[in-house]
Amino acid sequence: MNLFPIVIAIAFLLGTMRALGLSLNALTATILSISIGLGIAYSVHATHRFIDEYNENADALQSMVITFSGTGGALLGSMLTTSLGTGALALAITSVLGDFGLLMAFSVIYSFIFTIVASRQPFCCRNDIRASCRIRYCR
Repeated sequence: MNLFPIVIAIAFLLGTMRALGLSLNALTATILSISIGLGIAYSVHATHRFIDEYNENADALQSMVITFSGTGGALLGSMLTTSLGTGALALAITSVLGDFGLLMAFSVIYSFIFTIVASRQPFCCRNDIRASCRIRYCR
């Protein structure tokens, strides 16, 4: 459940690199590994909070709303400060450092977005599997 948003964020980061014409080299490979670490942080915080809320009220939809209205705000603040801080490197004199800053900012933004967007279905499926041993989608 934690890995799903991270894989999507990495795929989008690779697509962004391709769209910007950046090659895969030692620096960009380092950014991909840092992105995995950043994505894990966002995903683990959201998943842990969801599990805590789910254990209290046993309703996946209500637990998601509580999770993303509480922890989502904290993750948003973290995403904004980190992406603006690393994105400022895009203004660096050297292009290598500028590319690093830009890709790091995209990495943080993608990790946040896909933690919020792509965590919905695994959370719902977790509830459905436990409740009825079959997978169906939440509304």
